[in-house]
Amino acid sequence: MADVTYRRFEETDRHTTYEMFRESIFDYVVAIGNIAPDTPNVVADHWRRQSDLMLHLEATADEDWVAVDESDSVLGWARSIVRDGHAQLTHFFVSPSAQGRGVGRGLLERAFPLDFGVSRSILATQNPLALSLYLRNGVSFQGLSFTFEGTPSRRESSSDLTVERVAHSEEVVATIVDIEKQILGYRRPEEVTFFTNNRPTYLLARDGATVGYVFGNKGVYTGPAGVLDPADMPEALRVAEESGVENGAEFSVFTLPASAATGVLWLLESGYRIDPFYEVLLSNNPEMKLDRYLMTEPSFIW
Repeated sequence: MADVTYRRFEETDRHTTYEMFRESIFDYVVAIGNIAPDTPNVVADHWRRQSDLMLHLEATADEDWVAVDESDSVLGWARSIVRDGHAQLTHFFVSPSAQGRGVGRGLLERAFPLDFGVSRSILATQNPLALSLYLRNGVSFQGLSFTFEGTPSRRESSSDLTVERVAHSEEVVATIVDIEKQILGYRRPEEVTFFTNNRPTYLLARDGATVGYVFGNKGVYTGPAGVLDPADMPEALRVAEESGVENGAEFSVFTLPASAATGVLWLLESGYRIDPFYEVLLSNNPEMKLDRYLMTEPSFIW
């Protein structure tokens, strides 16, 4: 539209876009009855917890666009990354005042075009307006993810896996990248490097061979984690949960694909509750082995 301009994201947009992004999420969860309308929406607290991952994605984004009006006020924002040929939309919102004016379509054409990436994925809310746009952009329904909340505890292991906490190194990064390639179908050394430098990191081994990894608790957030055998998901979750205890966390959040049945059952039997805020997993790659994967929190990326 004539009164909408699209331009590249600039550093000065950082806090404006984040505030509007959080406000759009808040409005959505109020609308679906997940929280009461009078619940405080303390954007600064969310930024404090999420800023490290936000700044990483800002620094490594492949496309980052804002839609603005005549006064350069932000109407919408879309950011995407490409890793090993896999494109992922990490952030997308349109201000309620601008919806129905083609702003979302214009943003996706720039930040997530159809020829962008050999494979592609989006973690989406159940917002029907956004879903209708996404499903026209080369992805299809692959399942749901559930977010589990609870108090972390120490639990005895019944697994034959050995667990080793490791520090960041090129060898550790290469090992985890290789495991993720087998699970997700693509390599993302940028994220693995980020997480090994920012979250407790564990390798899981059987008979001397590494068969999984866990990025443990940092504050509320935990993950990602992956194992080559879905039967080992309970041990990966136990390690992740125990890292929360060691860090003094009073509250833990885990997000699992619904298909990760062994992990879902373990969390339910361990007293964790399902949050009613589900996410929709969209991709054009049905070969992802999400039955053996703990997703990243905060859930901007897989």
